Amino acid sequence: MCFLCQNPEAKTLQTLTRLNCRNCLNLTQLPSLPALTRLNCSRCPGLTQLPSLPALTHLDCYSCPNLAQLPSLPALVWLNCAGCPKLTQLPELLPALTGLNCYNCPNLAHLPSLPAVTTLNCSQCPSLTHLPSLPAVTRLDCAVCPNLAHLPSLPALTWLDFSKCLSLAQLPSLPAVTRLYCIDCPNLAHLPSLPAVTTLNCSQCPSLTRLPSMPVLISLNCHQCPGLTQLPSLPALLRLICYGCPGLTHLPSLPALNSLNCSQCSSLTRLPELLGLIYLNCHGCPSLTQLPSLPAVTRMVCYRCPGLTQLSSLPALTYLDCQGCTWLDCSDCPLPRKNPDYQQNVRHLLYLQTWFRRWAPLKRLRRWVRSEEFNAWYYSPGQPGQLRSELRWHRKCDQGLRTTYHKV
Repeated sequence: MCFLCQNPEAKTLQTLTRLNCRNCLNLTQLPSLPALTRLNCSRCPGLTQLPSLPALTHLDCYSCPNLAQLPSLPALVWLNCAGCPKLTQLPELLPALTGLNCYNCPNLAHLPSLPAVTTLNCSQCPSLTHLPSLPAVTRLDCAVCPNLAHLPSLPALTWLDFSKCLSLAQLPSLPAVTRLYCIDCPNLAHLPSLPAVTTLNCSQCPSLTRLPSMPVLISLNCHQCPGLTQLPSLPALLRLICYGCPGLTHLPSLPALNSLNCSQCSSLTRLPELLGLIYLNCHGCPSLTQLPSLPAVTRMVCYRCPGLTQLSSLPALTYLDCQGCTWLDCSDCPLPRKNPDYQQNVRHLLYLQTWFRRWAPLKRLRRWVRSEEFNAWYYSPGQPGQLRSELRWHRKCDQGLRTTYHKV
């Protein structure tokens, strides 16, 4: 039991300034507390309403399943009412409020005017369709609000997450935003100018076709954006994740990049010069036929890239995964073990050529089998050699035997 349940008639209640009755199962109501400035009544399932609290500045009432309304709170500075399913609205006058957390309030359909709020978390509020004017807000989390159709002007905003906002199709101007997260927004077709952004995650946005210029961007995650066909110039970018983008055919110059994951980009034909790159994952890129000079790369994953035939100089390499690269010759690689697929395919091809020389009746056929044209055809997608390599690769995966190579 909390202090109130044990001392319901205590004389000190009139002068009490702080009260913590969190997790009190017996609490159903609060008495008049005119001097109270801080109150924590979170996780009180019997609490349905609060009394007038004219001096209150900080209120934590999260996870109160039966709390249906809040009184007028003219002095309130901080409010945490997350996880209150019966809460449908907040007090209209909150002139001093600077921080609001109303996360996971499924029936909250409207927010009052919030002129002084700097931090707002209204994520997972499916009934919210719009937000009020937020002239002072610097951090806004409105993720998983499927009915939120637009955002107000946000001139001071520096941090924004509106992931899984299914109805949001466009954004206002965001001149001060440095971190932006817009994951899985199916109707988002473009982004505004982002001159100050340093971190952007716009993955799984199928309608997104282009990105704006971002001169100070450091980290970009745009994986599984099928409509994205090119990236802008990104001179400061250090980390790029763009796997599963079938429309990408090439990447721009990325002079500062040190980590790149461009796997499963079926149309990607080439990579730019990446002299500072340390980590590269380009697996499952069938159109990639060659790699640029990568003098600083220490870890490389390039399995299932049948078009790769040789690696450039890799003096710093310590880890390599190249299974399923049919004709990748790793003879110049600094690692002690080489590509077993290449070696097995060479032996298999020599066996076929020997068999045809002995048993094929036509000289023209025997000459064709010894040509590079036959090699290219036999190991092209859908032909016996490629299917054989794929089957061997899948068997190794199933048995946990897929080999990677480490420098000793």
